[in-house]
Formats: sequence, structure tokens, C-alpha cells
Amino acid sequence: MQLKMMTDYAIRILIYMQTKGATVTRQEISAAMRITEGPLIMALRRLRDTGWIESSIGSEGGWRLAKAAENLSLLDLMKITEDTIRINRCLENDQFCSRNAVGVCPVHDVYKRYQEITEDYFSLVTIGDLIKPYPEKEGNQQT
Repeated sequence: MQLKMMTDYAIRILIYMQTKGATVTRQEISAAMRITEGPLIMALRRLRDTGWIESSIGSEGGWRLAKAAENLSLLDLMKITEDTIRINRCLENDQFCSRNAVGVCPVHDVYKRYQEITEDYFSLVTIGDLIKPYPEKEGNQQT
């Protein structure tokens, strides 16, 4: 599984908002996190539409977290930014298999267990957890 840039941007946006602890502007996020305007707007809208962040207008307007960072798991974030988080097509709800072998395929159970372990892990990691090793510094080179 390879995560989309949308997921990476959303994580960086949330980390930045939590680190700042205040309302931040789109331009500030873009400059600090090195995210270009178009993808930034798409990520902000997705996070807003799911209730993770909120916006305000006016001279003090901008974006801020709507939920505590400790309540925002990476798994939940992936579910809103990724089309799928399944590592193989046979693990989707319809269990499609080109061989019609989901019930007897020896590798299906391996995929399923890996999927469970991965989801369990990402459900335990929150945006709040990511703040601790991510101190804000002048000239910090984020990627």
C-alpha cells in the first residue's frame, strides 16, 4: 500500500495546526509545510468536510483543529483521504477475486492478517503522538 499525497498533506496540516495551537492561515500552512496552494485547498476542504478542522473568516480568520489531536488516529485519517486502505482487491467488501478463490486461497489469509495488523497499528497512532518528535524550529526542513 502506498499512501496518496493527500494523506501526507493532511497529516502535515494537522501536525502544523496542533503545533501552532491557534488559528492559522492557508498561506502560513503552505509556506511552513511546503504544500502548494491547489493540493492544500483540497486537503483543507476534505478535513473540514469531515469535521476534523474548521475555518473562520475575517481579519482573525483561518483554520484550526476542531478535534483534539489525541483523538485523530492515522487510520481514521487514511479512511477519509484514501480511496481504499486495503492491500489487495480480495480484501475489499465485495471480496473480488479473478479466480473466485477467496475462501480457499492460501495467500488470502496472509493478506487479511497483514491488513488487520496494519489497521490495528495505525488506529493506535494519533496526530498528538506525532507532535512529540516534531519540534518546530527556525529553518526546519520538512519533507
